[in-house]
Amino acid sequence: MNDLVQHFQTEPIKFVLIDVVEFTRDDRLLENQVAIIESMNRIVIDAMETLSLEPGKNSILLPTGDGVYVAIRGTSATDVHVRLASIIREGVDLFNSRCDDASERYLLRIAVHEHDDLVIRDINGSENIAGHGINTTARLLKACKAGYIVVGGPVYLKTFNRKEYTGRYIPVEHTDHHGKVHEVYALMPATKEGSSLISAVGRFKGRIGPPLTLELINQLNKENWVYHRVYGLGQIENIGPPSYPPAGRQVTFRFKDRLHPIWLTNQKGNYSQWL
Repeated sequence: MNDLVQHFQTEPIKFVLIDVVEFTRDDRLLENQVAIIESMNRIVIDAMETLSLEPGKNSILLPTGDGVYVAIRGTSATDVHVRLASIIREGVDLFNSRCDDASERYLLRIAVHEHDDLVIRDINGSENIAGHGINTTARLLKACKAGYIVVGGPVYLKTFNRKEYTGRYIPVEHTDHHGKVHEVYALMPATKEGSSLISAVGRFKGRIGPPLTLELINQLNKENWVYHRVYGLGQIENIGPPSYPPAGRQVTFRFKDRLHPIWLTNQKGNYSQWL
């Protein structure tokens, strides 16, 4: 028992869990999947270097197959994990704006949490993490929509009143497999992450598709993204059934921090596909 105790210790860990949405969807070949993982790896490493995070020293990387855990150790800045998540999301947006192959454009779900966990040697002899914190981070991810960042309560309480996060958190209820309801918080994109008109027309111009037709409106689903030429990039929060023949649908969009319900026919051509 004493030998086992010597092989682990408990310490504060800040977690960022990254997951590629629909990694194995039908239109993605193995080559596309490899390209996505390579892109994600580059973006994560570049983001970590920006924040002076070095694997093996002040952080641990734990690949999950179609994603990765970043475990940040030591006395880093209070919001370093939130900043890391935001930089990664911004990096993926930039990659997508320059990617010509629709099968290699991708979105992430990102969960951010912190807790005192065990640092251990795993079966391969590598440093690994075990405990409540890393498990809770995985559960947080289940409440996360495509393109979003969700944070747990401890992270929210330490960051919500900081200037750079003011007004950007939205409470989200999540019911776990025991039927217990938890409140987590979704971090909406900052202006520089492509939610504004200027960003979309500039860096993200290549992702603005043709205006929505009645036929395309019938094909929309909840959580799809669209582009509005005034409000910028928005996501569908709720959507009514399609109409036949096509005549429009009741849709509620979320543009940054506001909800916008509308009977969508796109007669003015304000709404476009987001590719």
